[in-house]
Amino acid sequence: MKENITESSLNQNKLESLLSYLKIIESQLPFLDNLTIDERKQLCRKGPNQHAFMRKVLELSKKNPQHENPYVNVKRMEENLNVADRLKALSHQLNELSRSIEDTSGILYQESYDMGRMLYMHYQMIARNDHEDAQKIISELKPYFPRTGKKKK
Repeated sequence: MKENITESSLNQNKLESLLSYLKIIESQLPFLDNLTIDERKQLCRKGPNQHAFMRKVLELSKKNPQHENPYVNVKRMEENLNVADRLKALSHQLNELSRSIEDTSGILYQESYDMGRMLYMHYQMIARNDHEDAQKIISELKPYFPRTGKKKK
């Protein structure tokens, strides 16, 4: 884990700048599509065997133009595969970035939660000494920690 993440590491201006970069990337890919879950389920599987099959069919079609199928545009098939391969590489990189962002935000949330619990316990100790302000703080925070265990008899 990396240490010393500060507010300046990602302030509001930097966030807006990064979001604008994402918009620029999105604008460079105007052909992207969003499918419904059902539409996604209807797509063919895209494992290594299917990819190798498509590449082999393309290769054999280009080597044997005498057997050209008038209903299949081999050039378009090749273009589709090349773009799909490039998008896959981009997707892989974005997935790694997304995973790093999620992991880092999870670490930061955990650290903040741990500090919040420490403060809560601190206020509980102060409230035990009949400190009115601390008792008010505890009463405001108590709903966030509902008891889920069994009640003692």
